[in-house]
This record gives sequence, structure tokens and C-alpha cells, in this order.
Amino acid sequence: MNRKHAPATTVLTTVALLISMCASLTFSQRTSASADPSVNKGANEYPVLSRFATDLTKLAAAGKLDVTHDHETDVTRVIASLAATKNPVVVGESDLDRDAIARAIAVKIAFGDVPEALRDKRVFRLSIDALAKGAKNSEEFSARVQAVFAEAAKSEGRVILFVDQLNQYAGSRATSVASAAVKDAIEANHLRIIGGASPQAYATYIASDDSIARLFDSISIDHVDSAANAKTDKRRSPINEEFEGEKISTDMRELMQSVGHNGRVSAILQVNDVNNKEVRALLAQNGVLLGD
Repeated sequence: MNRKHAPATTVLTTVALLISMCASLTFSQRTSASADPSVNKGANEYPVLSRFATDLTKLAAAGKLDVTHDHETDVTRVIASLAATKNPVVVGESDLDRDAIARAIAVKIAFGDVPEALRDKRVFRLSIDALAKGAKNSEEFSARVQAVFAEAAKSEGRVILFVDQLNQYAGSRATSVASAAVKDAIEANHLRIIGGASPQAYATYIASDDSIARLFDSISIDHVDSAANAKTDKRRSPINEEFEGEKISTDMRELMQSVGHNGRVSAILQVNDVNNKEVRALLAQNGVLLGD
């Protein structure tokens, strides 16, 4: 009788032992996390920024930030501007180049390779995708922007916000509430920013507004191999022949990569005619599914 039920008993005992081990491991991990205040320090110290931005300096210190050395001159110029308590705006066509410069600065700050005035600063990359996600209207979006800049301002200069597509937050294209929040925080000397914008966006929406333009230090990116890059990076859309380049934000690109080959990402698509045959053909080629 005992011999007949021995296999079942063994299985049950093994399952119970595994459950016990998993529970102990989970408890141990949670205990370790709560015992080490540095684990969730960023989220506790800057809850709004942790929701809508990425701490590039923290990633750099952990060796999790990819950096290129293609913009050393531009990085040096931006660091000099920051050290002089200015708010530089990196003006260049490619969002990848602008983001690369911000990442390189975060690495230099993380390892102390910056002037004394920038030691112990933290570079947060603001995500317009995260700010816009779930926002029901422009008022809610503006409220989030206000909260982000208010929290960064409270850091008394310890936080440097990398704000790509600066024209979405300040200048004639931005909402009056968001633009006023940026303007007030900078004028009070509470907010440090590394802006990013294309030459056209900067000229049209920021430089054209004297009250905003005077708050920033425009730095144009040097293009050493622009001719070679044009051959390899130029991409034309069948929808708009004037479209050139990759118009996916860095944050969206990272999100798409993180979900894997079979994952799905929800996004808002803005087109004049969603039923256009060329639009639908392009979406279908890239595996995009249209919702209701």
C-alpha cells in the first residue's frame, strides 16, 4: 500500500519544497530591496521624473548606457555651456545625434569627467511619449509637463533635464501653460535644461519668440560625415516624398525593442487620411494594426 502511493507522495513533497524555496527567495529579495534604500532611491526622490523620464546618469554609472564618440566636440561645447549656468539647445536634424550627445554627457557626469560645477548632477531624459500616454486632452498633458518641471526645479540645480523636441514644451508651438512653466522655472534659476530641436523647429518656434529664445544657448551640431550619412541613412516614404530620416522617437524605439519580435506596442498615429491606400500599405508592411 505504501509502495503504491510512494510516487505521488514524492511528487507532492517535491512541489511543496519548490513552492517553499520560491517563497523564501521572493521574501529574501523583497527584504533586501527594502533594506537597501538606494534600490528605489530615484523613484522615491523624484516620483514624477521617474514616471515620465529616464535617469541617464544612473544607467551610465551601471554601465547600461551605449555611447558613441562621434560628437566629442559638440559634447564639450554643451558641457561648457552648462558649466556657465546656461541652458544649451542642441540643434541638429537627427534625434539620434541629439540623444547621443545627452548620453555622452550623462556618462561624463557619472564618472566625474566634468567641471566642478557639474559634479553630482543627474541627467534625466524627458519622454514625450510617456507624457502623452493616457493624457485625455492638452490640459492633462500640460499639467504633467508642469509637474515634471516643478519637481526638477525643486532639486535646486541637481537635475538637468534633457528635453528633446523642445518646441513641444516651449515657444510658439507649445501650449501656453507648458511654455509658461518652462519660462518661469528657468527665469527663477531653478531649472537646468539641455534642449534638442531640429534647425527648422528651433528657428520657427523658439528663435522667433524673443522671450523664450533669450533663455537658451543654441549649439548647432557639427556634421563631419554628412555626405556619407546621407547615403546610408536617407529613407524616403512612399506617402510623402519630402520625408527623410527616421521619425521614431528614441523612447518609442526602445519600447518597441523591449517587447521583442512578437510583442505589441500601442501608439497614436496622426495622418490626414487613415484610409489612404499608400498609408495602409506602409502600415501593413511594418505589421501595424489599426484599432477602432
